[in-house]
Amino acid sequence: MAAVVENKEKWNNYHWSQNGDEWSQPWGDSNQVWWAHLFPRIGRFLPADSILEIAPGFGRWTRYLQQFTGHYVGVDVSEKAVDAARAEFPHLQFFLNDGVSLPTIADRSISFCFSYDSLVHVNCGVMESYIGNSTGF
Repeated sequence: MAAVVENKEKWNNYHWSQNGDEWSQPWGDSNQVWWAHLFPRIGRFLPADSILEIAPGFGRWTRYLQQFTGHYVGVDVSEKAVDAARAEFPHLQFFLNDGVSLPTIADRSISFCFSYDSLVHVNCGVMESYIGNSTGF
C-alpha cells in the first residue's frame, strides 16, 4: 500500500477522464454501485446530521451522500480532486488534508463518516492514524 506522499503524487497526476466513474464500469456504472451495493449497507445510518467523506476524489459518491445530510464535508490529499469537487459542488465543503489527520473537523461534529474505494490505497500507518484521530466523531 502507498504512503501519503505517493498518494498525493498519484492522485494529483491522475487523468480523471471520467471523474472517478471509470472504477464503477465493471459493475455497470456508479448509480448501480450506489443503489445495489453501497446504499443497502449504509442506508440504515442515513439521513445523518453531518457526513464526512474521506477521499471523495471528484465526487463520485458525494453526489449521492449530499442528499442525506444538511452538512457535508469532504477531505482529500489531492489538491486536484479538492478543486474539482469544489467546482462541481460549490454548496458543500471540501478541504485539502494531510492524509493522516482531520484538522478541519471539529470534535464531535460528525455523525456519519464514509469512505469507499479509496482507503484501499493507503498503508496501515495511515489507517491507524485516521482511527487514532477519530475523536471528532
